[in-house]
Amino acid sequence: MRMKKPYQKAIAIAPVAIFLSLTILLARVDAGKVRDLYDRSEQLEGVIRKYAVACYAQEGSYPADLAYLSENYGLILDTEHYVYFYEIFASNVMPDIQVVSIVEGR
Repeated sequence: MRMKKPYQKAIAIAPVAIFLSLTILLARVDAGKVRDLYDRSEQLEGVIRKYAVACYAQEGSYPADLAYLSENYGLILDTEHYVYFYEIFASNVMPDIQVVSIVEGR
């Protein structure tokens, strides 16, 4: 029986190790991107909430929709990259606000 030289084993294992390393690296990059998108969505929700509270403080009621905040308070919405959910129950109850990122290709 012939014994393999140590470097022959390393050459055989190298492609597998490289593949696994790249897979782990790409998974981490993707997870970081998702986390960034989530954080950005939360920030935008906070901004919209501040605009809604400002409207409530000045007018005594929360706005009926986001268009009202855009027209009367200067709120700028990035509808190309985000979907906005604004649900109001009553004019004196804080609306439910959600911002969801539109991820291209998914």
